[in-house]
Amino acid sequence: FLCGSKNTLLRLYVVKYFCFKQLTMSNAPAIGIDLGTTFSCASVYRRGRPELIPNAEGDRLTPSIVYFNPRTGVPSVGQIADELLTQCPKNGLLDAKRIIGRKYDDEFISRYTNSNEIHFSLVRGNDDQAAFEIEVSGETVIKKPEEVSAEVLKYLRRTACEYLGEDT
Repeated sequence: FLCGSKNTLLRLYVVKYFCFKQLTMSNAPAIGIDLGTTFSCASVYRRGRPELIPNAEGDRLTPSIVYFNPRTGVPSVGQIADELLTQCPKNGLLDAKRIIGRKYDDEFISRYTNSNEIHFSLVRGNDDQAAFEIEVSGETVIKKPEEVSAEVLKYLRRTACEYLGEDT
């Protein structure tokens, strides 16, 4: 509706105004999610202040780790994923946010693939993008870092909805 760089600030104020108006007119709480590289969290804004939402373990920070069950491929997120890493380390994925959008030939990815400190496999995915390689039922499965991060986001959303007593 508004064009040009001079109007960028004005656009932000207009959006902020309408969002604030919507929040103040609605009784629905506003949810915020911070997708972090190491830890992630969800919060709710209600009664005039932000409140961090505890996860299933009662912690307010959730490890940004996703573990894919090697038999079923079902993902687990957070502390439980961290604990499951010993069962099949290759299927425990972390640092997905750092890998999103990077080409496989990126120097940053090269440091990962040449490191003895990581337990997961990075491979060349579609369009030369870096991707994770896991095993499910003896088959190799490629997971994009966006898919891995999406699992963290879904978990945090589900946790927030349960905390607020709403349907997911």
